[in-house]
Amino acid sequence: MRTSVWLAAVLSLAAGAEEASEVRVVNLEYVTPKLPPKPERMPLDEQTGHPRIMIPDGGLKELTERGKTTHQAIAAAIVKQAEEMLEEEPEASPRNAEGPMRRAVRKPAQLAWAYAATGDAKYRAAAIKYAEVVCAYPHWDIDVDLAAGHGLWAIALAYDWFHADLSDAQKKLFREKVKLQGERMAKVWGAEKVKGGTWWTKELLQNHGQVNSAGLAAAAIVFYHELPEAKRWLELANGHFEKVFTIVNEDGSSMEGINYWGYSMEHMMLYAELARRNLGRDFFATSGYLRNSGRFLAAHLTPWIRPDDFVFPFGAAATSTGTHGPAHILFKSAAATRDPLVQDLAWSMIENNSGKHSPLLPLSLLWCDASVARGKRTEFPAFAAFPELGIVTARGGWDEQATALWFKCGAYQGRTASEILKRNSGSGHARPDQTAFQFVSRGERLTAYGNARCENHNLPIFRGLGQFGEHGDPDREGGLVVSEAFTAPEQPKLLRAEDGPRHSYAAGDASKIYKLEAGVKTYRRHLVFLKPDGLLVVDEIELGDGKPAGKAPDVSWNLNVLPDPVKKSARHYRVDGKQGGMDVMLCAPAEGFAFETPAVKPNTGYMMPEVFHQRKRLALVSQEPVKRTVLAVYLHARGATEASPAAPRVTLTDGNLTAEIGSRTVALNLAEAACTVK
Repeated sequence: MRTSVWLAAVLSLAAGAEEASEVRVVNLEYVTPKLPPKPERMPLDEQTGHPRIMIPDGGLKELTERGKTTHQAIAAAIVKQAEEMLEEEPEASPRNAEGPMRRAVRKPAQLAWAYAATGDAKYRAAAIKYAEVVCAYPHWDIDVDLAAGHGLWAIALAYDWFHADLSDAQKKLFREKVKLQGERMAKVWGAEKVKGGTWWTKELLQNHGQVNSAGLAAAAIVFYHELPEAKRWLELANGHFEKVFTIVNEDGSSMEGINYWGYSMEHMMLYAELARRNLGRDFFATSGYLRNSGRFLAAHLTPWIRPDDFVFPFGAAATSTGTHGPAHILFKSAAATRDPLVQDLAWSMIENNSGKHSPLLPLSLLWCDASVARGKRTEFPAFAAFPELGIVTARGGWDEQATALWFKCGAYQGRTASEILKRNSGSGHARPDQTAFQFVSRGERLTAYGNARCENHNLPIFRGLGQFGEHGDPDREGGLVVSEAFTAPEQPKLLRAEDGPRHSYAAGDASKIYKLEAGVKTYRRHLVFLKPDGLLVVDEIELGDGKPAGKAPDVSWNLNVLPDPVKKSARHYRVDGKQGGMDVMLCAPAEGFAFETPAVKPNTGYMMPEVFHQRKRLALVSQEPVKRTVLAVYLHARGATEASPAAPRVTLTDGNLTAEIGSRTVALNLAEAACTVK
């Protein structure tokens, strides 16, 4: 039986909690996602009046009351967005490109929410005015992708909420434009030869399909009784989400990275809200992907929260959720799970002005349940594991100066999608990053995340060759060459994840994910996080015959760092930033490897944050042919001016590694992926 991990598998020690004696091991099994039952009759069949979408039982008046009482801070954020829009005249003809058009077509909905939050008629008038302008655009970009999805949602919402205030001419204008755009999208659904393509109807995990299907569903529900075409639109949208909800990761994770995770999640939630109120199906009750979203984001937090800098990046490597939340996502997750820690994190995002440019931030007015108690986010687990993608995070605490670790080794899309479909289903924003890790401390990022080349991630390459799916051109933007990534003989996997009072441990196997010419027989990585600041990285490597790329060494172990590395000895480098720093020490083998600091090209590419553009590389390079070896490297985080610790003593006997690090002894059984710390 295929099994799944819910958040119970996210085991941890809360910051400051009394240390227990036992080690807790994450259950890596998981279950097939479940779908809610279909009702015999949809509530929509009886919902003939307006408004009918995205409102509580008390209607718009209840939203206004919330904005004036329990949700004042949310209302203030919504109003700030609206006032910025009112300072500009509506664009009569925005450049017909995805970005400008998306921004333009979303404005009627954002202004409508400002009216709901305040009851101020000027926002209602502005929403209607902007909607008229948007309906006059002859095209919404290419008419079959993101701008069209957003436009359908925005005009449907304005029509629904302000139906009683619209003239007959305005109703006709809105109705006819939605009919035109809805049919443009529906008629090419699944077709191949379309400008821009509707590939997103097949690549189910891509945010494009979720955005477009949610917009089409909103339009279909609002015009269900007025446009005969709407019933087919609803069938298409429902059919898309029916497939998506059977393969998304139950632990709340997404291979697209945190920014695109937010884009996906907010539209999955938007559709789920429509389904709950109008279609009689409660996806919030059955979908782990939705319910675990708050804890997934929490696990990816850096120790600090700054407006545009608060997460470990991966995939499309943004350092925040960008324009896709996260407050409204967190509020809905907290409401669905009654989780006080997620509730606190949501409010913290509002108070820290994080996600201030999110067009769907106003959904917080609907999704924030004031009856959910507000806890303290510093009581979130200090350790978390997400087996679908093989992600593990660990930290020494939740204060801003704490040291934190991120690690990844798992199926590219998640085990459900990869093992059931056995094909790409939208992994274009993923990266060749299996066994990569990131390390932060003292409020500073010490290591970089990479782009489409393995050498720009913190992982080894063998004989100059990286993993399946990496780009051959280091300057090329984008993620995986997905067609190649899914020809790998076997998906990488997380072998073990555990947390104890003195350490956290994770192990992953990426033996079958390297290009065949590299001749990799075995590559397994073990990470031992010694609380609060130490990290032992142990790599098992076995190579057979291969075809090296040029004169490349057999092994090049890469660590991409942000501050300049400074040599202290042949086996020891210091990396010191403004506040944080770390030592990098080669512990084993005794000979055969040497540090190098090769020149590197800027770490650029699609959505690569500027903080990672100029990075430096420490590379442990084999000096002779390698058949089998165990590399052990110790990283110690500290303040930038603090003294370096003594080097660990590492011994290896019959597959058992022992490391004496300060007052602690680490014992690793490599074959069984078992760790003890005394």
